[in-house]
Amino acid sequence: MKERLFSCLLTAILLLLTGCRQTAAQTVTFYDLFDTAITFTAYAEDAVTFQDWTATLKSELTAVHQAADPYHTYAATPNNLCTVNASAGTNDIPADETLTDLLKFGAEAFTLTDGKVNVALGRVTALWKSCRDAAQNGTAQLPSQAELENALKAADFSAVSFADDTIALPAGIALDFGAVAKGWATEKAANLLESEGCVGLINAGGTVRTIGEKPNGAPWTVRIAHTLENDAYSLDIYIGDKTAVATSGDYQRYYAVDGVTYSHIIDPQTGYPPRYMRAVTVICDDAGFADALSTALFLMPIDKAINFTNNLEGVEAVFLDNDLNWRYSDGFSQYIK
Repeated sequence: MKERLFSCLLTAILLLLTGCRQTAAQTVTFYDLFDTAITFTAYAEDAVTFQDWTATLKSELTAVHQAADPYHTYAATPNNLCTVNASAGTNDIPADETLTDLLKFGAEAFTLTDGKVNVALGRVTALWKSCRDAAQNGTAQLPSQAELENALKAADFSAVSFADDTIALPAGIALDFGAVAKGWATEKAANLLESEGCVGLINAGGTVRTIGEKPNGAPWTVRIAHTLENDAYSLDIYIGDKTAVATSGDYQRYYAVDGVTYSHIIDPQTGYPPRYMRAVTVICDDAGFADALSTALFLMPIDKAINFTNNLEGVEAVFLDNDLNWRYSDGFSQYIK
């Protein structure tokens, strides 16, 4: 299902640079990964270099997309999440190395966020996805309480174990990397592109990662643009090299039942979407953690989320509350344009 692109992070980039070497920014967008639009902008000396960088980016993102896909299998990734979830109840399930690396990151995110980001929530998220899909066909309803309670009982991340190429997944548990896969893949690709000398910016459906400094020394400009009830709420920020920005909001993927909207972000404690805020945007130096933290903060009351952010080194966040007011962590104002 295509993600509702009511929110995106738009980059404002100077296209021509002065100096003895004239280098123009080139941009490409593709739509076949992570159910979103991915835009790559880079300053390359020639078209061939830009094409090579684009191929590197797409190869890295494709590998993670295929490894973490819970619905499809791929010849190039025979032991992906789809096959692992189907084999739940079996010890030492063969797993693609990219998948086990992602699961390791999921464990780090689980610890960092005090369990708010739980990749073992697959049965719960599957129930909500089924209801969203049914709503598109005219049948809008909520998962039953009994279904949610049973699915929540199976969301025990501590019961999952893994090695370099195997996963032990108890019966009833299903993994879902929706909260971390896109950001983790973006960070992985950005690091590889940096090693190839790339200077650019990746915008993976609202998860942004800068690579290098602009040739003219100017900061990267990112617009945090939230679209709510047909009104845009936007904030322009300046960021530098190796900086990641990620947003979570209740207006991206959602559906309505009896006039009440339900977003795609699910609280692992209640099994329901939270209603503490409309959106949160995180800035840090890692796109994977930015993605995970934006989800975790969205699941907290705003005061708690701000305090949580203030206690994290190198992390800042901005929140759009239910009254459509901006609220900031202690150091966020340094990024405001």
